Amino acid sequence: MHCQTLASAIWERCNQVELYLREKLLPDLGICTLSEAQSKAKQWNENPFESAGVVYPHTYPCRPNSLGQSVFRDAWLWTDLGDLRASIGSRRESRLSPHLHELIAIRNAIAHGFPPAWKHVKSLRLISEQIMI
Repeated sequence: MHCQTLASAIWERCNQVELYLREKLLPDLGICTLSEAQSKAKQWNENPFESAGVVYPHTYPCRPNSLGQSVFRDAWLWTDLGDLRASIGSRRESRLSPHLHELIAIRNAIAHGFPPAWKHVKSLRLISEQIMI
């Protein structure tokens, strides 16, 4: 397999695991109180075209505000995996924390252009098995 193809496959799997985690964990975490995430959500809600909103279509499936713009109801959507990992640290899901740390390391290595390695594939497979049960 070519390095670019392998890197793409690793990146895709990292995103699948992250989406699974968010779907599984976020409903139990309550309202996000992390100030950076709240700030990003507020910026989106006030003016989506001067924030990350420029990459989302106007009809993005969020509750619209009075101007018809999409509004994110919860700042968890703006958190990164590190924030999610810290938030579950003392909860029953804390067994996931070391796996999240490894997932973040793999994803960041690929995102920053480091060449993929067989170690990434093996680690990601183990992470997937531990998280997606």
